[in-house]
Amino acid sequence: MVSSAGEHVKQSISTGRTLVVATPGAEPAVEGGYAAALLLDGNSMLARESLRASEDALRRWFTAASLVRPAEEGGVVVITAEHDAVVGHLVRWDPAGAASRELQLRRELQLPPAVRIAALTGAASSLEVFLEGLDLPEDIRTVGPVELPQPGSAGTHRLLLFFSYRQGNTVTQALRARKAAVSARRLAEPVQVRCDGLDLL
Repeated sequence: MVSSAGEHVKQSISTGRTLVVATPGAEPAVEGGYAAALLLDGNSMLARESLRASEDALRRWFTAASLVRPAEEGGVVVITAEHDAVVGHLVRWDPAGAASRELQLRRELQLPPAVRIAALTGAASSLEVFLEGLDLPEDIRTVGPVELPQPGSAGTHRLLLFFSYRQGNTVTQALRARKAAVSARRLAEPVQVRCDGLDLL
């Protein structure tokens, strides 16, 4: 048996009758491909509190399954997950269809990458001061501010701004100008501004 995980990741293994236990992303390659793969914890991967949960899970599944020899050569992939739509893309080997479906859902919900996003993070009072002089288009959608639940972030709040790609230059220039003005005049504690971060939702 071979284990590949954490600080002990194996890049490749020799051919032979070997059972490999690996964490996602740590699967070693083998010449000729694996005879079979068992993809575990599918439901828990899909249940993560992240907008990208299904996207990340499917990417990991495709990566692992690509190491298995083709079905016509006896290769088998077994997955333990109940989400029919996401699993269906793996069964049909349809990453393009999965991406198209996900993008369509994001367009309907007006979420990235169909729209852009900016996150303003700081103390509630600092965010209030920052927003007072911020000149943005009227149709910008805002969510928050809400207090961050992470340990060590007591009193830290975050406000999300959703805007179209067409408005990108206007919004980012306004954010940059307001951040510079608040900093120069020392009106409040600093507010962190991040645009299009993959970990924001």
